[in-house]
Amino acid sequence: MAPRQCGLFPAASRGSAIAPVPDARRPRGRPAQSRRRGGGASVPVLHRQAIGWKRRRPCSIRDAWRSSARPHSSWGLRAPPSADSSAAPPSSPATSSAADRAWLRVPVSFLARLRPELVHVAPPWRTFGATVTGLVDSLVSAGTLDAEVRDDAVRAVMTREDESSTALLDIGVGVPHARLAGLRQAVVALAVSRAGLYEPVPTVPVATVALVLSPPSATADHLRILTDIATLLRSPELRAALLAAPDADAALAALGTHARAIPSR
Repeated sequence: MAPRQCGLFPAASRGSAIAPVPDARRPRGRPAQSRRRGGGASVPVLHRQAIGWKRRRPCSIRDAWRSSARPHSSWGLRAPPSADSSAAPPSSPATSSAADRAWLRVPVSFLARLRPELVHVAPPWRTFGATVTGLVDSLVSAGTLDAEVRDDAVRAVMTREDESSTALLDIGVGVPHARLAGLRQAVVALAVSRAGLYEPVPTVPVATVALVLSPPSATADHLRILTDIATLLRSPELRAALLAAPDADAALAALGTHARAIPSR
């Protein structure tokens, strides 16, 4: 099924052009009018050509996010560069096209920021506060988060969660996240537990938690990482593999395997 087209993206940005309508009988100096039948206001043809206008039904912000998170091959869009240079596509003209398609297809922003010391398998945490605190402490221990902002990070995540839950109850996944001043780039951490890490509502445990912290200026990276997490953890096979992983290395291997198996869009 083709991606849902959204009015926030002009037709010209997807490579579609509106052909000019020749009119030899039009007097010089008179603007070309739309050939739409039935009367009613319309956009002049020349103006359509200039702005790439195309009539399209309205869409919600959620639709726009879905469209931007799943780039269409004809849009000519490129994903924002990752903080990890190894995740950036090569600049060689001979390989750039295939590399760009692979770069858009495989979620790399989340995986590129994970290391074994940031992945916790079967930790002893059983509440949301304990889980967030444990993940933030692991970021401090790994050197990706300054100890001075440790309390601010925990507080920011708890405040964000009070506004609205970040748990995906249907798949048992939590994605607590917050914007934190003082960060140089986005940081992430992951925890998985068969016994569950916390219950956002009674009797509904969350077994997989991915924490995301990013600076206020990194909006594109923040949204891309959240999209990567949602894309990956929607796979029941991956969630089962993470819960069955005996250690952090096995969990990272499962993430990498399932990321490479994501079909092209």
